Amino acid sequence: IASTIVRLGRLGQIHKDVRPLAIESQHFATTGELQEFLETRQIVATTCLGIKDPLLSNLQFNYCLVDEASQITQPVCLGPIRLAKRFVLVGDHYQLSPLVRTPAARQGGLDVSLFQRLCDAHPEAAVHLASQYRMNADIMSLSNQLVYDGRMRCGSATVANARFEIPRQPSLSSPPSWVDHVLDPARSVIFCSTTNLGLFEQPLGQSISNPGEVDLVTTIIRCCLDRGVSGSAIGVISPYRGQLALLGPAL
Repeated sequence: IASTIVRLGRLGQIHKDVRPLAIESQHFATTGELQEFLETRQIVATTCLGIKDPLLSNLQFNYCLVDEASQITQPVCLGPIRLAKRFVLVGDHYQLSPLVRTPAARQGGLDVSLFQRLCDAHPEAAVHLASQYRMNADIMSLSNQLVYDGRMRCGSATVANARFEIPRQPSLSSPPSWVDHVLDPARSVIFCSTTNLGLFEQPLGQSISNPGEVDLVTTIIRCCLDRGVSGSAIGVISPYRGQLALLGPAL
């Protein structure tokens, strides 16, 4: 199938595994050879902004497939689909919407994707994929009830019943008592409230940080590693760059 695909875009911005398919990796003696090469590819892969490439100006596609369409502004999404007879938009407007910083643009509706507009206007054309393989049943239940009206399903019993695995007993002499509750495999979701600990947020440059919560996170990770959990199996997320600046050295 690789012989039917071409990837447009600058080579340095393309994943190394896909670079052999990039048009910059090919060699053509004439522009005619280049045009013939493009016309014989069944699949042309590029970004939504990449469709301004002059190589696409004379091409018409049977289908245009736009991934993550719910995160793309309407003008950007309209660009590629005008080159095709039919289009398929893939996304989830209940998750991230287009990032629009200008208040006037948001007031004008630019933060509403074409994906969402079409889903609202033509619900009969929308296909809802209900099976997911990312979360066990407990983790899924929150978004399923609050956002998806109970439509989501775990793709298999293995996914639904997945649990946090701790390979061995702790070896640290005196881990904090609360850690055992946090690392209880029977609990897939834990909320650790720091309300009564006096761990207040503070400014860090133009962002926000919380050194006390950094200490709590590093304690949890240290206890996970002590119990044999692989570091590559642990993810830490923060919405603040300032917090990330503290977490990096601490970890």
